[in-house]
Amino acid sequence: MANRTDNFADKTFASLLSRDELLCRSRVRIVGGMADAIADEPQLTDHARRRIRAIIVAALIVLVAVPAFLYLGDAVVLSLRMARGGGQQTLTVYFATRLKSGKLEIFTDRPQTEVCAQALFPHFGYRPCWYVRRTGNVKVI
Repeated sequence: MANRTDNFADKTFASLLSRDELLCRSRVRIVGGMADAIADEPQLTDHARRRIRAIIVAALIVLVAVPAFLYLGDAVVLSLRMARGGGQQTLTVYFATRLKSGKLEIFTDRPQTEVCAQALFPHFGYRPCWYVRRTGNVKVI
């Protein structure tokens, strides 16, 4: 059973690191009939640790930078559309309130118009049109 775990660990480290980046495995020393060291634990070199740290830092940068660029790009595209007279849509929205029983009372006698942005994220005080449609054109107050 231990061999299967060691093989899995070897394959996992081998996918990230080359063979010469791993140090020799420690051997079990028998001193007076008792095991003195942990058997077959891979030890990483300083270069391997730096490489793993660089991979983690790069992944964190991507996780922060990609959403930021997506939001800014969406804002730029929307502002260009709005400058040309598009990028907005007027939808009919009904107000609703949640009752104590948990039910939703929709006031259909007073429809309101809402200007929404044709974008992925809310910008310039406008909700995205896909979100207004998804909520059923109902605004809970």
